[in-house]
Amino acid sequence: MEKLILLLIFVSSIKSIGQHNCNFKIDEAKILNNKNLDFFLNRFDTSSFEIVNEIKYIPPHIYEELKCLNGEFTMANPNEKFRDSDIIENEKLPSRGLIFFAQNENTLILYYGMSIGSGITSKFLFVDYDSKKINDIWIGNGIGKGNFQTLEAIKNHITFYREKPFFQTGIVNF
Repeated sequence: MEKLILLLIFVSSIKSIGQHNCNFKIDEAKILNNKNLDFFLNRFDTSSFEIVNEIKYIPPHIYEELKCLNGEFTMANPNEKFRDSDIIENEKLPSRGLIFFAQNENTLILYYGMSIGSGITSKFLFVDYDSKKINDIWIGNGIGKGNFQTLEAIKNHITFYREKPFFQTGIVNF
């Protein structure tokens, strides 16, 4: 009986560490090796985007899937408070702060700040989607908390830093 209990604990801990039962499955190797990055960067040049800079424009089915994939996904609009350090204790704040958001009918381009303990890092999150689901995701790291306000500035930054070791840290987190 003890062995059965230990086996159940072991199996449930493995399951809780892996991806959640979400519709989209993250391909970490593809993201970490930037295999799908050019797909998104090409969209910058071949599609038109609207800069919206408010999280209310993230389609609800995409927002829910991001929450499922990450275990949580909360974000403040630009200039709103978010948990920008691990020191904030008595306030329930979103864990990310939106800096830039552009979208079209099938692509989201998000750039946001995120606490990494005593400092802030920034993340790029690109989502290809349709009316029902996420089709692809790319995630990359920024340096500190930048203030990109155009797609061209984001593309130039990513193109310049894409081969640097900090750009993909070996862990997909967003």
